Amino acid sequence: MEEILDLARQTGIRDLNTILGQLFACPNIKRIEVATKEVAGAATTRLSLRITVAKKLPLADVPRDQLIPSSVFGMPTDVVEGSERD
Repeated sequence: MEEILDLARQTGIRDLNTILGQLFACPNIKRIEVATKEVAGAATTRLSLRITVAKKLPLADVPRDQLIPSSVFGMPTDVVEGSERD
């Protein structure tokens, strides 16, 4: 039983590594972290996978292969525009 749990954990980590690798392959993405989700500039109490981009673009202007999913492993994503130092 322990071996099955270990295998499941390793598979999940590989999947997460794959997703993060795909996200970081997008040139506009600068940082990924777990943080509270912001809505209209105000922080909420809900945790999210915050993805900082150099420039936040209208959805129609984002290339299809660079679209960020609305959630990763059930955790909502939150795309925010970074500052010069990000």
